[in-house]
Amino acid sequence: MTKTTPNGEPSLPDGALQRLGPTRWRCTGTIDGGLAFADDDRRIIACGRATQILDAESGMALVTINHRSRRPAVSQDGQSFATAYFRFQRWSLAGEELMVSEDLPSLPRCFAFMRRDEQLLAGTQEGDLVIVNSATGKIESSDRICLDRIEALAVTPNGQRALALTGEGRLLVRATAQLGARPKGWTGEDGIAAFALSPDGTKVALSPMSGNQLRIVATRTGETMHIIDHAHVARLSFTPDDELLVGRDWDDALVLWDWRKNGLVACIEIPDVGTSAFAISRDSHKLCAAAGASLLSWHLPDAVPLAGNEGPHGDMTLVAWSSDGDQIITANDDDCRIWNAGTGVEQHQLEPEERRAVHVSPRGTRMAWVSDEAVVLEQLASHQREQIGLDDNEQPSQLALSHHERLLAVGGSLFIEIRELPSGRKLHDLRIGGDRLDMVRFSADDTMVAASTREGRVWVWDVAGGKVRFKSHKPEEARCVAFSPDGRWLACDSGARNVYLWDLASGKLVAQLDGECSAGTRDLVFSPDGMLLAQLAWSRDVTLWDVENRDIVGRFDPSPDHSTAIGFSPDGTRLATGNESGVALIWDVLAADRRAPARALAQALCHALSRDDRDERRSQSVYRAAPKQHEHTSVWLDTSGTQVTVQDEVLLLTVAVGRRGDDLRLTLTVIERAAAATEMPHSWLARASRWWVARFSAEDRARRRRAEAQAETWREVARTEAKELGCANWHADIEGGRLVASFTVSSPPEADRLEQLVDAILHTS
Repeated sequence: MTKTTPNGEPSLPDGALQRLGPTRWRCTGTIDGGLAFADDDRRIIACGRATQILDAESGMALVTINHRSRRPAVSQDGQSFATAYFRFQRWSLAGEELMVSEDLPSLPRCFAFMRRDEQLLAGTQEGDLVIVNSATGKIESSDRICLDRIEALAVTPNGQRALALTGEGRLLVRATAQLGARPKGWTGEDGIAAFALSPDGTKVALSPMSGNQLRIVATRTGETMHIIDHAHVARLSFTPDDELLVGRDWDDALVLWDWRKNGLVACIEIPDVGTSAFAISRDSHKLCAAAGASLLSWHLPDAVPLAGNEGPHGDMTLVAWSSDGDQIITANDDDCRIWNAGTGVEQHQLEPEERRAVHVSPRGTRMAWVSDEAVVLEQLASHQREQIGLDDNEQPSQLALSHHERLLAVGGSLFIEIRELPSGRKLHDLRIGGDRLDMVRFSADDTMVAASTREGRVWVWDVAGGKVRFKSHKPEEARCVAFSPDGRWLACDSGARNVYLWDLASGKLVAQLDGECSAGTRDLVFSPDGMLLAQLAWSRDVTLWDVENRDIVGRFDPSPDHSTAIGFSPDGTRLATGNESGVALIWDVLAADRRAPARALAQALCHALSRDDRDERRSQSVYRAAPKQHEHTSVWLDTSGTQVTVQDEVLLLTVAVGRRGDDLRLTLTVIERAAAATEMPHSWLARASRWWVARFSAEDRARRRRAEAQAETWREVARTEAKELGCANWHADIEGGRLVASFTVSSPPEADRLEQLVDAILHTS
């Protein structure tokens, strides 16, 4: 579930800056096993990949049971519930503990409590009706009533009759006291898709597999009492007050009827996701439905939506930034919206329509999608549209706009077309050998286009001539490709846990990044400066790679959501992720990247050391390169050298570069702010008195031992870095609480070398 503050209000995941869209109640994975209210409507039981008990007011997860389950059955007193997957389990809601856990002879599919919760009736995969002692889990009787599985089960309030629906659509009625005997009276009927037993047990609502009418019949005789005009309902339930009949039709819409008047009260459609399960509160005032991993709610009987229902739903297939980083565009096949990236407020929603293969240009100013037999291009600022016609036999599955928006790639199962914009003229027809296309992307300078296919092939073509520039084939499936901004690297996934990094100049595989991602990679995106690579996993999280050093520097976990799309902001300091719930999150890249302070400092120093347009670089690069969490960043330039100071909440780090003849002297000083802020007495007598008292105290002896150990560690770091820098002379020591290291070098270090040096110093200190 979404994290909450101590007072129960929703909060953001660690590292997230902003949420785009409503805060919905979220569960661990898709809720495909069923929902149920319990405990006087104070709690909700959600079943699926995990079983969760939720607070019905706040949506906060009270208990999470990492065990797949389905069809929760709540006891008549509302104090316990039973679930099943491969075994029968009964849980107490009072103590939130497991009461009974037993294997059954055959796979249980559904449950119903009976006889004052003393017994439980179970329907199995093999067609058995089994009576289980709810206290011990032991089987008391069993009767095979059909040769097919039992899909749904209900017991009348007096416990005398059981209704079971089989997988073949047969509704069977049996007396629970005579399960092994020949049935009497109304024994049910065939061709039933769903049924619901009324709260008083006197009537049953039936939805036929074919036909356009629902019937409400008497439980004892099967005589028709009411008819409702509606076709194809997959699940039915009466409200506990017996006033409404609620159903989920084959289009995944929720339908509410006043069954006495054969009147339609409301039809609730949830675009893109649909509903996998629903539950009605015991006071009949609330309807809760599962949409993917989200829980949505409505007030009854008027079907007014409650908070969290608004906004987009379903997998967000695209997130993109505007060129200034102030707006974010999110989209799926039916919904496209523009948000304020700073406040998370929705600014505009494009007209709802079906959009396939949606893509936004890297500039964030133009969007393209496939509609009918044309590609539609829309300017996101003016919303002006134009269309490019397609051939009759073309069925594009992928689109890509070039960075300068002068080219469009249209990809299908056998082809990739490069078209000129705005004319739509076809420039090249690129063939991919019959493989299924997974992704197509342009390089930043629009000179190359890359594609990945389901068979593991990766292609790169020159846009000018349409000739193959690079081709690789791995036995694994490749789903995504990404060019580095400078066009030096091509990243592609392996279909499993690894990411391959290719040198496009030589065509050689230069790195294989092990992302520890067992579910495979969904997307890859380079940061604008090319120093980071974001890997979106199918499992859930986003991994940040340092491209030069080939190691992981950060990770975002949007639990319980699964991320479905990613995109870097133009300045590379933020990352947007679209999630399966239709909600987007904005993450702080600098906070997640443990090397961000070192990287920013190294970049600032390298910019400041440049003799060309020094003032312009200082104003445009140094201050922007400083991480936002740093309170103070300053640069001094004079004839003697350069000094860069970065100060954050804990440390003050100064890097000074000065001329020493033909060589450079690189000096790094680290001081803890707490030590720097300590005020010493002005009187020499007071200072001497403090020194003598502290000198012979146990605390001072421990402090000196720690300082000696720190000094040795500091000198070892400096010794290692001196070798890497190729220094003839170096010095490291602790001076008055300051960590100082000086290196004499013949030329300024490269940015990546400085970054590693500063990173080592920051982690040591």
